[in-house]
Amino acid sequence: MRLITHLVKTDIRRLRALLLVWLALLALRGALLGADISPADHASRALLGTLGNLAPKLEFILLFVIVPLLVLGDPLVGTTAFWLTRPISRQALLQSKTLFVGAVLILPAVLVNMIFLMANGLTLRDLALAVPETVMAQVPLIVVAALLAAVTPGFGRYAIVGVAFAIAFEGSEMAVQWARSYVDSASAMRRQLDFSLARSSFVAASLWILFAGGMVVAHQYFTRKTARSIGAAALAAAAALAAQHLWAWDFLAPRLPESAAPPFDLSKVKIEMHGSINTNEEMAARGVPQKELWSTIDEEGVPTSYLLLPKRVQPHLQLANGMALAALEPRENQLVIQTHSNALDSALGGIPVINAGDAQTAVTTLFTMSADTYHQYRDQPLSFWADIDFEAVKFAVAAQMPVAKGARFDHGSLHIVITGILRQSDGVDILLGEREPNLLLDRANRFSPMAQPADYWPVYVLRNRKRHEAVIQNRGDGSWRSGPPLGEEPLVSRAVRLSFGPEPMFNRLVPTLNDEWLAEAELVRLDPVPALEFRKRLAVEDLKLNGKSGSREPRDEPEPKQGPLPEINLPPNASKTEVKEYINAVLLTTLRRKKLQEDDPQVGMLVKVGAQNLGALLEVRSGLKSSSNVEWGSGRATAEYLDAAIKQLARPEDKDLIIRALPFDDELAEIVVEKGFQTDAREVLMTGLSHERDSLPIGWIKAVAALQDPATYPELRSYFIRCSNRKSTFAVIRMLPGFELSDAVAEAWKKAKYEDWGATYLCGIAAEYGHADALEKAADILRTTNRKDYLEETREVLKKLTPGSGDDSALLAWFDANRDKVVFDPQSRKYIVKP
Repeated sequence: MRLITHLVKTDIRRLRALLLVWLALLALRGALLGADISPADHASRALLGTLGNLAPKLEFILLFVIVPLLVLGDPLVGTTAFWLTRPISRQALLQSKTLFVGAVLILPAVLVNMIFLMANGLTLRDLALAVPETVMAQVPLIVVAALLAAVTPGFGRYAIVGVAFAIAFEGSEMAVQWARSYVDSASAMRRQLDFSLARSSFVAASLWILFAGGMVVAHQYFTRKTARSIGAAALAAAAALAAQHLWAWDFLAPRLPESAAPPFDLSKVKIEMHGSINTNEEMAARGVPQKELWSTIDEEGVPTSYLLLPKRVQPHLQLANGMALAALEPRENQLVIQTHSNALDSALGGIPVINAGDAQTAVTTLFTMSADTYHQYRDQPLSFWADIDFEAVKFAVAAQMPVAKGARFDHGSLHIVITGILRQSDGVDILLGEREPNLLLDRANRFSPMAQPADYWPVYVLRNRKRHEAVIQNRGDGSWRSGPPLGEEPLVSRAVRLSFGPEPMFNRLVPTLNDEWLAEAELVRLDPVPALEFRKRLAVEDLKLNGKSGSREPRDEPEPKQGPLPEINLPPNASKTEVKEYINAVLLTTLRRKKLQEDDPQVGMLVKVGAQNLGALLEVRSGLKSSSNVEWGSGRATAEYLDAAIKQLARPEDKDLIIRALPFDDELAEIVVEKGFQTDAREVLMTGLSHERDSLPIGWIKAVAALQDPATYPELRSYFIRCSNRKSTFAVIRMLPGFELSDAVAEAWKKAKYEDWGATYLCGIAAEYGHADALEKAADILRTTNRKDYLEETREVLKKLTPGSGDDSALLAWFDANRDKVVFDPQSRKYIVKP
């Protein structure tokens, strides 16, 4: 034992300079774990980020210098090998090198990590999990470096062999990844996105390297059979590569809550496809063109307090004769069925999150297939079913604290502190320091080295219990987050800036977040907690790949009846600020309304501000997106309530006020026409029309047309050709005297005929002006689409302009039979069958 201790001391003296640098890097990295930098301190954060990226790389380099110098101090091969120059037993030498690694390299790393993690508030449980993680982060690298040094005679040869090994291993890694993507790109993508499986395979590969590499190093020390050691090392490296990419046992998968029964009745959960099948073009790994097919999924029977997140979609496609078609799994699970606002409300004890989105369904990729197969069977009815694995997630309150600088939340290993509060003109920014573990061996760890959407991550809300209101952080704040790479940084320390306030672009309004409101509020962090995993089958009969599927139309759910509104009072002789606060309070009651209803009281409440405060209404309205473009699921009716109130209050003497607001709120064009202000607004109207916009509200076109001036026709013609609402625009301009329509229709059709939406709503007009290919296009759309509005539009074209009649099948049968015989009759402007 004295000899072994002597050898260790000798190695320490010989490598002391490098070891001091090594210890300094360990201390730096530990200090960086708990560094507390304000989000506003960009310079310090940039320096911290640079050091955080540099320190692990320097550690890696030092390990691959210290370990070979340790081994090569007593070489195992060559003319200077230890058994030729020093009377040391093989066993003693191996024990001394092993003791050096454990006592000088591994133990200090563990102790430094534990000291800094303990200083940053990790619990004993998490500290215990961090120890093996720290060991696994160091030992496999040490084993690889020791193995390379054990089969080389000197540092120069070690460096050459090490570089060759690194190139070979990385090349093999790339080859395996390419091969997996080439054979099954969907499986490769799923594995890349499966974070818990990635952690499990990383641990398995690390343990294998530790075991197999250690055995090869020991074999070399005891036998000195270098060729055999090199062969064994090659096999061990291949097995480690296989474990990294093919490991299938996810022993680190998160554990779901153990309960006797699921949290809701799975027998009542149904998923259905509605709307059309849509396609995207994509290239497979082998360069073969593929079709990616997707649609919209609707769900029933899931309590609104849960989110459904996808795990896997396994599709099956079959012809009517029972023959199966190749339907490949989608590469990414894009399906997210959300009931976002209700899920948040439930977590907050029923307090509504005013500016959260409503329940909504999202599209999903169902399967992919080769383009050749798609074109071969696109018109045939097929049977489709897919087994979809879901994870039900429920938000839970993870932290809550008063809105005050210095306020803290400490629970277990989670630590949050408010480092600053920045008041904005219409909201507030809250600066946070977040500190929580990111442990490799923790089953509950949901941090991922890849950025993940906000549904997988915490969200922050301001909750005011007294006023029964809550406000979610503005979008973009932490909406995409990721953790450190696998095997690095067991602690995540972040500086976060949360913004709370109105977002007019999304019609997300909030209460006035003044000092009084904030004094009664608390900052709440909500974490998504997995509650249940289950599988459901999505089945569609008579599905057609060309879009005309057997799925049902979306449910036309009626607007729920308006509930009781809070008491909102407008002070007598209110100031402009008080008027705006009153308007905002009224609009907050509309944020979950889908559309304005005749008996809704909000319009009358807004009218109470009086014509003298029309300017305040116009200012609020100008800050919102137009009602036709508001965010789906949040505040869709807000602009409609404002428009209705403005129309009631507008007077002739408000002409200048409305015209000044028109450039900022194009929906006011309806009032311009209604009040006869178009002549005075001519300059504004023509300026808006001449800009390269393609989606002006139809009221704007009506206002320009109301001028009845041929000088405006060129701009109207240009807009009609490029716009997205050609049908409604045509209905306006066709009434103008002297407007040349034939050339305009021809040019518009040339532009729109290859568009899905554009061709559908212009084919009837184009066919009426003698473009026979528009009739062909109408028949093709009727044959392939499943959209109700498209069907109605194209069906009417064939019925109105041809002798065809009956249902869709009869119309298409007539057209197919007479396709080459129909000619356009200019007098009747219809198509007749030539003799």
